[in-house]
Amino acid sequence: MHAIFYNGPVNAGGMRNTQQLLADAVAKRLDDIVLVLSSNGGDVASGMGLYHFIRALPVPVRLHAAGVCSSIAATILLASDIRTGADPTHFVLHAATYREGPNQGQPAANTQLITAPYRSRLGWDDARVAQCFTTEECTLTVRQACDWGMVQAIGDLRLAPSDTTAIVSIPK
Repeated sequence: MHAIFYNGPVNAGGMRNTQQLLADAVAKRLDDIVLVLSSNGGDVASGMGLYHFIRALPVPVRLHAAGVCSSIAATILLASDIRTGADPTHFVLHAATYREGPNQGQPAANTQLITAPYRSRLGWDDARVAQCFTTEECTLTVRQACDWGMVQAIGDLRLAPSDTTAIVSIPK
């Protein structure tokens, strides 16, 4: 296994560095790649860019939520067909909101963008999306996330002595 650890905010620099580490693993023909996410979220554009990059890769990448997987990080998690979560891990979902200007604090139009994978990949209906993506935070335990399809299994990631690792550098 080749484990790539992303611990921190989702931003453009972190996304580019993660894409490079994933591309390097694919070029080395590594066949068991796992991206371990621990993030409170961040930039929607960067997160959706990483989501689509993972979906485009010619090999499967497993995603594992560890500790905190919130906001756009939870959407990134859905890029994989194989998703697991450590216990305890919490998932915090909410609508994207405007951060400044006259609409500050109001739901932003890109909420539709971040909820699309929940609809298409998990089959969430309008009621479930409306329940989880408001201006208030919706916190899910890893068990709830499993029940709702966000992760398929709960357990710790265990590295073997022969496994390789990489740490994503996340510039501020």
